Amino acid sequence: MKLSDEQLTAVSYPGNVYVSACPGSGKTRALTAKIIATISQNHPIKKILALTYTNRAADEIEKRIDQLLTNGEESLWAGTIHSFALEWILKPYASYIPEINNGFSIIDEYEASNVIFELKKEKKLKFNDK
Repeated sequence: MKLSDEQLTAVSYPGNVYVSACPGSGKTRALTAKIIATISQNHPIKKILALTYTNRAADEIEKRIDQLLTNGEESLWAGTIHSFALEWILKPYASYIPEINNGFSIIDEYEASNVIFELKKEKKLKFNDK
């Protein structure tokens, strides 16, 4: 895997790493290389968490790991910050939160907009056209 000097710095950094750069700069490539390097070193880490901002980046990391490593997917959880919060925090601990212990729904932006519209209408609040 061909990496720039900046990417090599991130990959060779001991421990956790945060990579921030513009779109198309190779963040996914650098993170994938870092994950492969960690798994290949037989590191005592049991699970690697790769948080991304997009499902596309998370899927790409998983795909590249699957192509380059045997059993790499067993050591990796890749996903968005939102999916991590849902899968690893909200769902397992929902029963401890009275407001959601009987279940909850996650709505998209369109549904949220409709709910806000209805609440404003019901409460006779002003509408902003912004």
